[in-house]
Amino acid sequence: MYFCWAMKKIFFVLFFSLNAIFLLAQSVSDCAGALDINDTLFIQNNVFKDYGKVLEIKGSGSKDSCFFEREHYSAWYRFSTKLSTILSFEIIPMEVRDDFDFLLFKDETKGTFCNENKNPNGILPIRSNISRNDLGLQSKTGLTKDAVNNYVPEGIGNVYSKSIKVNKGEIYYLVIDSPRPTKGGYSIVLHYDRYLDWYTDYKREMEASLRKEVETVLVPNPVLHILVCDKVTQLPIKAKLEITGIKPNETVVADTSHFSFETGNLMTYKINCNAEGYMYNASSFTYKDKEKDTLFLQLAKIKVGEKITLNDIYFEGDDVAFLPKSKPSLQNLLAFMRQNPSTKIEIMGHVNGPDSKNKTRYKRLSQNRAKAVQEYLTINKVSKGRVKAKGYGNSQMIYFHPENGRQSEANRRVEIKIISQ
Repeated sequence: MYFCWAMKKIFFVLFFSLNAIFLLAQSVSDCAGALDINDTLFIQNNVFKDYGKVLEIKGSGSKDSCFFEREHYSAWYRFSTKLSTILSFEIIPMEVRDDFDFLLFKDETKGTFCNENKNPNGILPIRSNISRNDLGLQSKTGLTKDAVNNYVPEGIGNVYSKSIKVNKGEIYYLVIDSPRPTKGGYSIVLHYDRYLDWYTDYKREMEASLRKEVETVLVPNPVLHILVCDKVTQLPIKAKLEITGIKPNETVVADTSHFSFETGNLMTYKINCNAEGYMYNASSFTYKDKEKDTLFLQLAKIKVGEKITLNDIYFEGDDVAFLPKSKPSLQNLLAFMRQNPSTKIEIMGHVNGPDSKNKTRYKRLSQNRAKAVQEYLTINKVSKGRVKAKGYGNSQMIYFHPENGRQSEANRRVEIKIISQ
């Protein structure tokens, strides 16, 4: 009897747990369960299987440019605009053959939006795009300032609709739908003109909030912000950050465009930053009281001919053996090669040889050191065809007459050059 009672209890727990999970997964396919987008980047990994509990978009004709004919495999999102500006966005599929359509609504109902009819006789979207996906553009869609149409109907057409002018604090609902089952998820990237103006306000609000939380503490710890952005557009980029110095004998790893942590005066951090399609960044930063509290890591897109100096690559004397402190820089280079599997590079070895010709021993030493880096990559399964090694001896010194140890060290370096993407 006890066994039967226990089995029944387990069955009911499993039944209700599975139902709860099912309802949670389904709710985001309904307006009432819309997911909040609180940053400029939102990654949707899972694929939704249905239109949810309520079919909210339905009954439109195939020629209606404002609406889908109906929801098929959909998800709803809600966001509040961060400032008064021009808003664009991109929906970027993880699988290039997946086709996503969208409707964008502005909520002017003061809280009853999800209960209102969304059809030609009810609430109309302010933007839509139902065009066929364009494989040449990696099946992206969204809003852009270059587009001319507010609505794009079904069929072959511009996969982008026109950007919108927004005011700070407005509420928008975005519904993304696929007419057929998909293989992957997608990323939603919001683009605000004057993004850094918003970030400045956001940072002030966040710092005020932090101060309020610790108002009972006499001297709160300062907060250091790391912001990763595109060097040209200044828009945020999701990147892999590896930071040493926050915790003793530990590297903190984060996948984000914005990372914050408490710091202290004269605390030093080493930061490695990698993002797909970008040259990596390896830097060192020391925090000083009452100086800047935001560190901008600007990443440049990979470009043929670009060079990066591998900081912190050290060798034994006139040898080719790496010193242990070279390991983080080597690992960062390896991460870059793995994240950009089609990129080919040249490892360039240089030595310090002031007031001297480019002797054979200089060339041999620099060649062997470049090969040592090449071998580190190939041992870790980077194809040898992607990595060329060449020693330049002392022919490309930065300081031809070094005046101190720092300048001599700068001459004694290893660089990588992009050969092809």
